[in-house]
Amino acid sequence: MTAESDRPKPIDMSHWLEDMEKRAENCRIQDGAVVFKVTETHTYEIPLADCDTYSRIIAWQLHLMEKNWITTDLLVSFTLHACDYHHLPISYL
Repeated sequence: MTAESDRPKPIDMSHWLEDMEKRAENCRIQDGAVVFKVTETHTYEIPLADCDTYSRIIAWQLHLMEKNWITTDLLVSFTLHACDYHHLPISYL
């Protein structure tokens, strides 16, 4: 049996959800893609058709983690956008 202290701690996503509007300019859905604003003149796009399952979203997360411009907030925004668009529920602990 697993001790209570060994269980993962619940993740508080409320601060990410409350701050979604602020991040919306840097990660948004546009023309069938998740679009990241990397700089004032450069964007990075991921077609929504390419992130329609949990495993494909995870693959994109791993790919994005190699980018020097990615942040935790952008990864969370990407995940929430992709899951919401494809009606993939997220269970928060």
